[in-house]
Amino acid sequence: MYTQQVRSVDDTRFTITLIFGGVLAGGSLLVILILFERRKVIKLQNSLERRVEERTEQLQREIAERNRAEERLRESEEHFRGVVENSPSAIYLKDLEGRYQLVNRKFEEWFGVTAADVLGKTSHHIFSKEYADADVAQDREALQSSSVVEEERDVPLPDGTMHRVVSNRFPVFDADARHAGVGIIATDVTDHRHAEEQLRQSQRMETIGQLTGGIAHDFNNLLAIVMGHAELLQDAVVEDENMKRSVETIIRSADRGSSLTGRLLTFSRQSMLSPAVAQVSELIGSLSDMLQSALGETIDLKVEITPELWLATIDAHQLEDALINLAINARDAMPQGGILTIETANVTLEKTFAQQYEETAPGDYVQISVSDTGCGIPPEVLGKVFEPFFTTKGVGEGSGLGLSMVYGFAKQSKGHITIYSEVGQGTTVNLYVPRSEEDQVKTGAKHGTQEIARRSERILVVEDDEHLRAIPVSTLRDQGYDIVESGDGKEAIKHLKDGQSFALLFTDVVLPGGMNGIEVAEKAKQIHPNIKVFFTTGYAENAVIHHGMLDPGATVLNKPYRRAELLEQVRAILDSRDS
Repeated sequence: MYTQQVRSVDDTRFTITLIFGGVLAGGSLLVILILFERRKVIKLQNSLERRVEERTEQLQREIAERNRAEERLRESEEHFRGVVENSPSAIYLKDLEGRYQLVNRKFEEWFGVTAADVLGKTSHHIFSKEYADADVAQDREALQSSSVVEEERDVPLPDGTMHRVVSNRFPVFDADARHAGVGIIATDVTDHRHAEEQLRQSQRMETIGQLTGGIAHDFNNLLAIVMGHAELLQDAVVEDENMKRSVETIIRSADRGSSLTGRLLTFSRQSMLSPAVAQVSELIGSLSDMLQSALGETIDLKVEITPELWLATIDAHQLEDALINLAINARDAMPQGGILTIETANVTLEKTFAQQYEETAPGDYVQISVSDTGCGIPPEVLGKVFEPFFTTKGVGEGSGLGLSMVYGFAKQSKGHITIYSEVGQGTTVNLYVPRSEEDQVKTGAKHGTQEIARRSERILVVEDDEHLRAIPVSTLRDQGYDIVESGDGKEAIKHLKDGQSFALLFTDVVLPGGMNGIEVAEKAKQIHPNIKVFFTTGYAENAVIHHGMLDPGATVLNKPYRRAELLEQVRAILDSRDS
């Protein structure tokens, strides 16, 4: 702007000088022509300067835009490189000759190399011939098919571990749509496949558990009939020694069958637990002498208890049974002798650990480890050891229910169990039981054995199997009780409503006709508020047992039961003050 003002002043001066000079010279026409041309030149000059200024501004804008575009490109490249470098998958690029053109950080971590070690080289320069041949064959297939080729295989890493890897290979094209190389994205799915296997195993165990639970329930009903009628028969053959021995054999066999179904129910998580606050160290200490006797002289028992061990919420009797089963299994794995070690510890299972196992919650647990120095378990067998009836022992040497019972007990107790083993080195079973929220063991009052007296209270017995129903009906009537019997819930409700008063309802949990024993009990309480309830079952239903725990106030008698058990429980319930 200042330059234009100076130029205007100079032009004005020049024009005035020219006019005066022209007038003095007498050449006025010439002066006018010169002035005209001068103005044209100035006009053109001004126009040119404006165009130059406009073009300059345009160039400056274009340069600025180019700089911004280059900056965006650099940012985009940095973002792309950041994605590639920080990807949890290995990403790499090869040219048509199989030479590596790009590898990311994950590739370097996996194979223990740097980009400088790899770029410009082929797979045969880096990996074993077997692995490199397979790698090149996959590259060739991707180029020939012009599509994505997916492959899953085990990849050995330099640290000696074998990882399950899924790789996706795809052709890379140049600007003319011609093959320029092969791109590969490889993902480590080892943990994912492990989790899938854990889920499949858990589902399989759950299915087996449901099957064995159903079988145990039906078998318990049959055993209840056998045992009940055998006890009734026992009174009739008291003077015949041969028949008496036969009946006693039947009863003992039924008892053994009941023990077998009890293990099945524990595995299927349908047995009844009576959890209480317990000091695990004391339980283990009280078992030590018995365990040493069971192990024999060739096996040394070592017990290492952690000081200040947390209290646990557990069914103490079931835990003792579990430890005995583990000890016996360990003994059988050490026929030439060895060492059995039982250790305890306070542990906190983190979320990352719990996520690896089905039905395992993070939190505080008391860990009980049972380790032996025996023959160990082969890897192909290890995944089956918790299945019922699976055993590596000879025919007649084991039922195959020991570890399955321990597994079911752990899971039903909201705990966890793991097993580690190496052939020739031994086996360790880790049992995790939940830490108690209470800080001291509660002790209950001890009750002496009550004498069973004849009474006349009215009892309603509800059982759909008439052969099984005949046992409690006959047993209780023989003791003087007034018995009313029913085959299903609807019939039972009719008896409850007919005006008679009942002191006790003795009912099976599972009943036909759409009304189970729990519903019958609830209805009975509405009709007779003071009636007492006593349940029996071949397995523990959720209606009676919530998550495997006794429902507060519910009394349950497991089938098959002995006559004395029934009479003692009935008398205890009728004599109790709680309604």
